[in-house]
Amino acid sequence: KHSGVAVYFGISALNIAEYYDGLTNNQCELLAILYALQIIIKYYHHLASKTINIVSDSEYSIKAVSLWLAAWKKNGWRTSSGEPVKNKELIESIDASMQRIKVINTGLDEPRKIRVKLIHVNSHQVPDTSDKFKYSIWFGNHVADGLAQNTI
Repeated sequence: KHSGVAVYFGISALNIAEYYDGLTNNQCELLAILYALQIIIKYYHHLASKTINIVSDSEYSIKAVSLWLAAWKKNGWRTSSGEPVKNKELIESIDASMQRIKVINTGLDEPRKIRVKLIHVNSHQVPDTSDKFKYSIWFGNHVADGLAQNTI
């Protein structure tokens, strides 16, 4: 199975697009989140005082790293039904990156802290054009999908 990972930074930016054999869609979505976090860590000096939106159309990926992660860690990486957590290694890497950003923020005064928001957007539906922010989030995710699928 062929799949792709993409991180879209903007029209005039260098964007990431990589293609893999054997990864699931969820693994690619998690890998894109990990790449975005690693870039934040690498360039945090330039990102002070910024809010960075990491957008994914994978509800599973967003919930995995923001909602379910703490319980999974507490339960020995088992789901609520007792099954082993899928994609544990990727999720652990994402968690380590999020913890690294917290450490970076401890060295910054409040106005200079980096804020990371994880946002789920369904890029396969008609966008809300009445709200510029929501449209820009949808557009960026839509472009990332195109990059990941090698259609743009």
